[in-house]
Amino acid sequence: MIKRSVEISQQNLEILFKNPPNEYKVFPIMHNLCDPEGEQDIQKKLQEAIDSGAGGIVTNTTWNDKEWVNKKSNLELLEKGAHLAKAQSLNVWMYDDYWYPSGWANGYAIKDNPEYACQNITYILEQGQGITAISLSREIDNWGFLYAAFYNVDTDNKPDFSAPFEVQIIYDEINCTSPDGKWLFMAFYIKRHCAAEEEKQEAAKHPGGYREYLNFLNKNAVDKFIETALEPVAEHFGADFGKHFDAVFTDEPTLAGPYLCFPRGKVDFKDIPAPYGPTLFKEFQEKWGYDLREKLPYLFIENSKAAKRVRLHYYRTISDIALSVFTQNVAAWCKAHQTSASGHFLLEEGLLYHVGYYGDYMKVMSGQDYPGCDVLCADAQKFWEKRSGFDTSWLFAGKYPSSASRIKGHNITMMEICPVNYTDKININPFKEFMGLTTSVIFTGITHYNSYGYNYIKDNEQHKLWNQYTGRLLMVLRNAVSDCRLGVYYPIATAQSLFTGQALQPEPAVDLIQEAYSIENKMEQMANDLYIGKLDFNILTEEAILNAEIMGDKLQAAKMQVNALIVPFNDFLPLAVVKKLLEFAKSGGKVYFVDGLPLNGLDEFEDKQILELKKELLENCGVVALNDIPSLAQKLLMDVNEQLTVKGEGIFCSRYSFLGKTVYYIINIKEQSQAVTFESAHYKNIKVFNPIDGSILDIPLPASIAIEGERGLLIFVE
Repeated sequence: MIKRSVEISQQNLEILFKNPPNEYKVFPIMHNLCDPEGEQDIQKKLQEAIDSGAGGIVTNTTWNDKEWVNKKSNLELLEKGAHLAKAQSLNVWMYDDYWYPSGWANGYAIKDNPEYACQNITYILEQGQGITAISLSREIDNWGFLYAAFYNVDTDNKPDFSAPFEVQIIYDEINCTSPDGKWLFMAFYIKRHCAAEEEKQEAAKHPGGYREYLNFLNKNAVDKFIETALEPVAEHFGADFGKHFDAVFTDEPTLAGPYLCFPRGKVDFKDIPAPYGPTLFKEFQEKWGYDLREKLPYLFIENSKAAKRVRLHYYRTISDIALSVFTQNVAAWCKAHQTSASGHFLLEEGLLYHVGYYGDYMKVMSGQDYPGCDVLCADAQKFWEKRSGFDTSWLFAGKYPSSASRIKGHNITMMEICPVNYTDKININPFKEFMGLTTSVIFTGITHYNSYGYNYIKDNEQHKLWNQYTGRLLMVLRNAVSDCRLGVYYPIATAQSLFTGQALQPEPAVDLIQEAYSIENKMEQMANDLYIGKLDFNILTEEAILNAEIMGDKLQAAKMQVNALIVPFNDFLPLAVVKKLLEFAKSGGKVYFVDGLPLNGLDEFEDKQILELKKELLENCGVVALNDIPSLAQKLLMDVNEQLTVKGEGIFCSRYSFLGKTVYYIINIKEQSQAVTFESAHYKNIKVFNPIDGSILDIPLPASIAIEGERGLLIFVE
């Protein structure tokens, strides 16, 4: 865990709030701190961070030398930088790779093992009629055929994928003859992908050639990354590694291969193939009892229930593999070296990315000690704008990982802010935008703050105000427990069932992709309706629900109490979850299914069981339309036992428990100052902790106060 420099108590709270410890302030990311060319400037750069009020730094060995962590002098400079920072009470995180995305290890992870590069499943497709000879041999991008078959095509031009005519693959060659009639032929193979080539950037050189992604479904590959990227640093620092580095920061690893941003901000998932690892088919067979090879067409095409279920099984399998061989593997190494695993993944904002890039993002990301995110938004008003963050709202960038942290039983969630999207306003007034963005990202659950663009702000007094504001908020909220008592179930299974890879003939996948997009747009609508209704929520995964203890009318999920649970858009929902939700509802908890009851489970047996439970579900649970969420909000406030009424336009409210007290984080998302009123039949007074200036004010209820534009307050109730 991140070490506290001072234990917080009721006795020292007000003193520490005025002057928060460094660990709660902003950490500028300083990639060039330890460059050999600037060795004489290390102390100067650190002093500039100290003078600005920063709480720590994120740094790494030089990126200007091909030897990277293999050169002793580079490691000595990193040690010097980290030691000087620690000696001056700056906390230090270590960035884990040469540039990004993580996993490349400056080429050394795949230099001697090219098979450790990212691999995906794709296919060759041919169509015809009548008996035809087909011959295929491996091309340069083909790392081995997996399966090949003919499929009969009916008079409506629809292939029958349920009855393949498998053909032999001999020595990576296919020589076969088609059946008579109309047919479709598919030959599936392993394709190696190169990120730099796909992104059309200048290809980064390494000892093995051009830069590529690591295969995070291959344990040997991940072990090689650890061996070549992390072990040299740990060996150099010895027992002092964990003393110097509070956490190891990983940056944008994915399973997908190509980086796929054409241009940045637009991702064309029609070009993404299906991730492949060496244990995929074996583990799939063990989990689901059938051979994935025979069902490979369904990863890419068709809208039948059978196709959707194969995709559901496949993405659950690869996320299980990635969790085990990647995130838990790296976290175990960090634990052994007395530090913590953190950082962020790519495009955390939407469910579509969660499937295409990870299988199940929340599952894979949960292996980290401190889940995190990247917020690319540079305009505080855009943060809450619908579909401004990769076709959904930026709020989810923080909401998903903060929910994962809370499921793990703590409230430490990292953010790297990288303000590159919507930069017009930040170029005019960076202080205003950073303060506004800080207000909002903390509302979504961020409690540790790493920053690119730190030096956009030139005035040290503004830097200090930003750091103090951040530190005051995070000192309270990082050490608090979310007490919103409302859960939203993570509808990943339905998203998995809809996600298709390459949209090649004969059936474009675009309709399914649009349907998957619609789910995250509905999630966005629901979240905004809840926020407007003065409710906050945590996103609860299947594992969180199943591991939670039912205690009367509440679920106890780690440290979170959940009295009401919204279950949205679940065409597919595991039977075990359905049974747990029903048990919770019968015990007095509130369960609301959005847009209908669950229809399907993980297999046909579960479908039948879910159908048999339909009557009990209707008797014990609510079913609401998505558009009825605003009217449901008033009932939800009673469900979660809300005893403070908060009113105000553009005012969002989140409840926490801190040092045995109830505390609210109240924010104004508008640019103008807004009035907020507080009423309660239960509480008599509020104590307003103002993070802008550190002041604390006692006010009797009812009360009306003004909140500055894009700012927040902490409200303690008594």
